[in-house]
Amino acid sequence: LMVLRASVALHGRSVTLYEKAFPLSEQCSKKAHDQFLADLASILPSNTTPLIVSDAGFKVPWYKSVEKLGWYWLSRVRGKVQYADLGAENWKPISNLHDMSSSHSKTLGYKRLTKSNPISCQILLYKSRSKGRKNQRSTRTHCHHPSPKIYSASAKEPWILATNLPVEIRTPKQLVNIYSKRMQIEETFRDLKSPA
Repeated sequence: LMVLRASVALHGRSVTLYEKAFPLSEQCSKKAHDQFLADLASILPSNTTPLIVSDAGFKVPWYKSVEKLGWYWLSRVRGKVQYADLGAENWKPISNLHDMSSSHSKTLGYKRLTKSNPISCQILLYKSRSKGRKNQRSTRTHCHHPSPKIYSASAKEPWILATNLPVEIRTPKQLVNIYSKRMQIEETFRDLKSPA
């Protein structure tokens, strides 16, 4: 099964508003996403305009479904995604922006994401300072597991964030702070999975 969850970050943890399980065969499908968003819309007050914060696993079809509801979205962009200036065909890999990032968040203004299914959005850059974390995995068991290297590489990679929020509503620093709260849902997932 795959679970989609909508949560609100409060006091260092996330409080689940709504969650729904789907068969694994519907993972990342537009059908599952649209059904989840429609269900979420039915339980939220009608005068609410949420900002949906998503991880890098969500792509342009998700963003467009969120926009159809009149909502805002904020997401990390990674991998082989391409971007271009508005009105131009100068497509480049999003990874080209890594060298421009720093510990001072900044906006690049509006760009287009994904060549095959373009969407216009604001692009932001941020690279956090190293937290000096070390791999705590036991040297006796699973010491050669590849996941610490993968997680470490991901943590060192700059954040390239995309949003449909108008530039004047939130500063780049505010958007980075909002996105950083997304990590709180991971702690709630860990609590759910923990047998203790």
